Amino acid sequence: MACVSIEQTVAENIVALTRRVAAELAVQRGPAATIIRHLYDVWAVRDHYDREEAVRVIPAIIPSDALAFGNQFPAHRVDPVGMTRAAVAALKANPEHANRIAVFQRDMVYSKRIEFVKALAELDVFLESIERPLEHHAGPTS
Repeated sequence: MACVSIEQTVAENIVALTRRVAAELAVQRGPAATIIRHLYDVWAVRDHYDREEAVRVIPAIIPSDALAFGNQFPAHRVDPVGMTRAAVAALKANPEHANRIAVFQRDMVYSKRIEFVKALAELDVFLESIERPLEHHAGPTS
């Protein structure tokens, strides 16, 4: 039985987080409480994975994610790069996301807690390194 690598898990968390935040923006909904766990998960393993490998995996995950969730949010299937950028901007701009991470940590984290700003900084570093590979997959996905 094969296990999923930490790199693939990180990549899937980034794709899921940004898709779900972008989808909420598109329908003008407030952030769901459970979305923020993806940001926590990426931060929590930041010293335990090969970022270059995770970067390599993301472009392969986007099409399968778009296929699985494209009916729920077609804009992400059409423009994953633009939607990813919009999602990161929304995470930074909407203070409700910081509240969500505080509640998540209060209820679910029993070890080291993170500061939302530091977690976003980690996400920024990661997204800067994946932007070029994502650009190659910016077109429509079927």
